[in-house]
Amino acid sequence: MALDVEPPEPPDLSNRGVPGAFEAVEAVGGAADLNRQEVETVLRDGAWREGFEEWAAYTDLTEPEYRAARELGLIEGLDFYWDPVEGRLAFELPAVPENWRDRLSGELPTGPGTVETAVRELGQTVLDLVNEVYLDPAESEGGDPVWTEELFGER
Repeated sequence: MALDVEPPEPPDLSNRGVPGAFEAVEAVGGAADLNRQEVETVLRDGAWREGFEEWAAYTDLTEPEYRAARELGLIEGLDFYWDPVEGRLAFELPAVPENWRDRLSGELPTGPGTVETAVRELGQTVLDLVNEVYLDPAESEGGDPVWTEELFGER
């Protein structure tokens, strides 16, 4: 089943805290090491729209569930960043708010777990697309995607 909605704007990656994957800010050396501005540029240059459209073509999410995900801030809250520890692009899904029922203008036909899973799949689809199209695995010895100055600018 396809979800027939217009892709929203890519998530705004500015003014984000350190991802939960890092126990301390010292683990990443600072916000600049996460390259969020550069990642956001890649998303705005087409990766977000293309990834969203691919995801929408295959998701089982219904329009009411999609609207709920938007109202809960789950799609806009996706956090994409370069993981300097692992040397790869990563994303983090925002937590479903505890008061999720109070925040929705309509009924959620399923529980928040279904919506959260679908948004996680969206994040993974966009991440895979960026890795396949925008990062060059040939430039690293292990075949893993690498951050290249040519693609993302100076670090």
